[in-house]
Amino acid sequence: MFYVLLAFIMVLALAVFVGAIYGAKHTHIAFLKVLAHAVALVALVVLVVFIGITIGAVLS
Repeated sequence: MFYVLLAFIMVLALAVFVGAIYGAKHTHIAFLKVLAHAVALVALVVLVVFIGITIGAVLS
């Protein structure tokens, strides 16, 4: 169950990351570009952290 939860969070973070990059590319409002890049950065950090947790759990 733990790995299913980790996989779900990683897929969700990846979807948010891709959506934010797509939104930043297709908007012409500067504030929304900055906001979308900030959201993408946070999603990428969450993705990397949960990948690290998964690798650590598998190797332990």
